[in-house]
Amino acid sequence: MKICSNPRLLELNARIWIRRFGQDFTLASVPDDQITRWKELGFDMIWLMGVWDNNKDVINEYCFEPELISSYNSALKDWHKDDVIGSPYSIDRYEINPLLGTREDLLSFKKRLNNAGISLILDFVCNHFSAKSSLIWSNKEIFLTADEFIFKNDPYTFYPSPANSKEYLAHGRDPLFPPWKDTAQINFYSREARNYLTSVLIDLTDLCDGVRCDMAMLPLNNIFIIRGLAF
Repeated sequence: MKICSNPRLLELNARIWIRRFGQDFTLASVPDDQITRWKELGFDMIWLMGVWDNNKDVINEYCFEPELISSYNSALKDWHKDDVIGSPYSIDRYEINPLLGTREDLLSFKKRLNNAGISLILDFVCNHFSAKSSLIWSNKEIFLTADEFIFKNDPYTFYPSPANSKEYLAHGRDPLFPPWKDTAQINFYSREARNYLTSVLIDLTDLCDGVRCDMAMLPLNNIFIIRGLAF
């Protein structure tokens, strides 16, 4: 689909937004008049933020730390544990979250957007996956690893692999900030990691018209070298 110059983009927090239509709604169920309304308002792109599946074990382990609970209390006094659905940037793998439907539902939604002259933008989280991503079992070579000595010297940045307690992984991070403990860092020195992410990006061309690259600066050589020193 051709992208217009100076497009107007609307960001939707997908898992929160879909709830307004009802408990059992999927992307395929979104009413056509909603899409028409976006077009009437002048939007050329919909950024559907947070469509990828995440890991429930990670939510239980990392999303109820004291500082996060304090934030929840500030935002919503009567919040419940079920309200915490995990970070949209701590993803298991690039499969649509069941809360939104199936891959076919996403493709159907994209087609209807495109027919209305609206492009679909999805997230490409190029720096990390969930700390307990299923890829740690199936594609462990794409992650940054460490030995026991490094882990013991910095147990905040590194953690035992959920696939093998004798191996250690790094949490994703920006070198200027503490690590994101609900994530696992990709090793960009690994050819397998680069090939895997390339294959993901190619697949996304079927699902959307563009991607929003989360933390896009972190895979750059000069930044990753700094991060290597920080690790």
